[in-house]
Amino acid sequence: MFFGQRDKSILKAEEQGVKAGLDEAYAKGNWAAARQVLRSNNDELPFSTNRAVFPIVLIEADDPKAENAISDHSAYRPQEGVALKALSAIRKKRWEEAVDFSVEFIETLRKNPWVSDIVMARLFSQLPAAGKNVQGGPEKLIKALLESPFAVYAIDGERYQAAFAIAKADSDTDHCAALKNQKFYFSAGNAEYLSYLRKCWKDDKSVRAGIEEELQRIKQFQSPGFGQVMEYMNWEATQR
Repeated sequence: MFFGQRDKSILKAEEQGVKAGLDEAYAKGNWAAARQVLRSNNDELPFSTNRAVFPIVLIEADDPKAENAISDHSAYRPQEGVALKALSAIRKKRWEEAVDFSVEFIETLRKNPWVSDIVMARLFSQLPAAGKNVQGGPEKLIKALLESPFAVYAIDGERYQAAFAIAKADSDTDHCAALKNQKFYFSAGNAEYLSYLRKCWKDDKSVRAGIEEELQRIKQFQSPGFGQVMEYMNWEATQR
């Protein structure tokens, strides 16, 4: 071994330790800890880590380097850069800017839905907070999500779920007009969402009956194991 050269097995173990620490901190939303892990690794992401993790951690840790990280990532993936700008605006409580960037990002998904799951999931989880802090924000975001499917009908479930999360968070407003005509409830598998729609369809007995039936089916499969989930999904597919 040459002087100064380190054993590859030691380097690999260290890298795995960095990745494990970053993954754990990110999963827990412990942004200060995630930022510290990155600093300890000279601001380099460990192997096989999504590049978007770096700007997201800096944004959520309120690090002054976040803007540069967003700019760098935007040069690599412009579409994701828009979502990161929305996240940065949310973190800084620039709510109107956050809603505008979020709507812009949502609209790009109708041309290209192949974005990083980690970027989309992080932003979609923050949409309720952004919407409720802007007058008319929830309506604007829900309309953007439900206006039409994304390209090749990608991530349809996430699209509906995000719209519902916004509607649920905005409890002072009736969003039934936007949600009730969506077809997602026929295969939603989400009791909370279906219960919301049941109220929306209170004046239509036939549709309400269909929702009640689906709720009963879900109830039968409460707390299922993986095998039961697959059984339900396979059964439900035959009913369409």
